[in-house]
Amino acid sequence: MSNLTTEEKIYLVECFFSRGKVYSNAYRGFRTKYGTHKVKSENTLKRIIDNFMQYGTIQDRRHDLPGPSVSVAAEENIEDIKKYFEENPNSSIRKAAQALEISKTTLHRILKHFLKMHPYKITSHQLLTKRAMTKRVEFCKTINGMFEKKRGLVRGFHFMQDGATPHRT
Repeated sequence: MSNLTTEEKIYLVECFFSRGKVYSNAYRGFRTKYGTHKVKSENTLKRIIDNFMQYGTIQDRRHDLPGPSVSVAAEENIEDIKKYFEENPNSSIRKAAQALEISKTTLHRILKHFLKMHPYKITSHQLLTKRAMTKRVEFCKTINGMFEKKRGLVRGFHFMQDGATPHRT
């Protein structure tokens, strides 16, 4: 919640009540004792005071509230997702999220972090024939020869490593 010590938080709450329950007065009192570098914003101090007023403690209680914790990444959901993608390996995340009735973002996180599954795209490539391969090898030999002898087209060009187009000088 903040980087303040327990003593500093107690002093802040005491300032709040002793200075008329006004946040800005408590902020000024805190800064007078501990300096301006300790807390950058009055909102930080306001959160600590509001937390004390609501829960009766200076500790951060937002994560310790009673009741069951809500976690979509429960074991049952992870197993359901794993089973779904074993049965439907070509299903999109959007369609799976609709079928499983969970959000697309949650499904993506579970797939990535818990099941270690990552998205992929199928790409098709042109078949390289023997003739095309021979032409490519010949071209590479020709260009390599130009670099070695520094003749022909290579002499008048600057070649950039950042993928820029070569320009004639």
